[in-house]
Amino acid sequence: MDSDSLAALAASPVAFRDALLLDTGAPWIRDAWQEEFFRATDAGWARAIGRDAPGGFSRAWSVRPRGHAKTHDIASMVAWALLAARAPIRGCVAAGDSDQARLVADAVSRIVRANDWLAPFVDVQRNKIANPHTGAECTILSSDVSTSYGLLLDFIICDELPCWPRRELWDSLFSTAAKKHDCLLAVLGNAGFLESWQGELWRAVSNDGGWHCHQLDGPVASWISQERLAEQRRLLPSIAFDRLWLNRWTSGSGDALLPGDIDASIRLRGPARGPKPGRIYVAGLDIGLARDATAFCVVSKQTGECRIAPSKAERPHVPYAVEIACHRALQNQPPVGEIGPAGL
Repeated sequence: MDSDSLAALAASPVAFRDALLLDTGAPWIRDAWQEEFFRATDAGWARAIGRDAPGGFSRAWSVRPRGHAKTHDIASMVAWALLAARAPIRGCVAAGDSDQARLVADAVSRIVRANDWLAPFVDVQRNKIANPHTGAECTILSSDVSTSYGLLLDFIICDELPCWPRRELWDSLFSTAAKKHDCLLAVLGNAGFLESWQGELWRAVSNDGGWHCHQLDGPVASWISQERLAEQRRLLPSIAFDRLWLNRWTSGSGDALLPGDIDASIRLRGPARGPKPGRIYVAGLDIGLARDATAFCVVSKQTGECRIAPSKAERPHVPYAVEIACHRALQNQPPVGEIGPAGL
């Protein structure tokens, strides 16, 4: 590709996307919802690399179902930023773990392989992607990185934020984005859990006029067949299918049990006796997922005596392991009196 053509692609992220081939060799034909996200953030990307560009958003969050090109789309814009920047800008792609963080770098590698004219300007290394001519680079970060507070960045990508186990890296990167006026901050990911810190954050930014927030309702990608979708519906738990494919924020902290099933399993018969003054209580729960029953035990301690609260199970020996764990929690002292359910 000649220098004039390269300059035209560097000048326009739309022209850049139109010129890209997929790794199959086919032209990249984007769905309308993809282009909507791109057009909302193109000006923000331009400002991030040092250009004057009015309008658009420098803060964006796209909530998409599985298989809806989150990683490829953001990789394409990272590649454009590194090609188009004329100064040594700094960016980062962050994820909840190092394997997830590497996925964007891998996607950039596939884009470069399919579009070899990019190879001189986009060099994918183990922990960063760089333009060797300008010094512009994008670092790969994960939640186990403790040095993110010292960064000064022009763009920040948070990949699959609803899957991050802790929010410390988010707090660090979000505060880092405020250091530079034109820093672009983009979040992409599936819908998560309403009670999580990510769910609370999503509700907050959805009502913030400075953010472009878009959530796709269900699988809409033109490349996902109804046959494969029906297979996913048959074989996934309904709550997992709703979150992953229908892209719905769900209650609870996992995809195995419905909140209604959890509520229905809790039955308190009569008022529970309150704790007695001067006693220390430790509770233990042993969940049987296959053949074993589930047991719940409460151990109290008073003047060296440990006893087990009433616990019912189909087989009386089931609470024993829970009992031992509870006793160890109480200074590892062996039980006094009977082993098994007993009154306080």
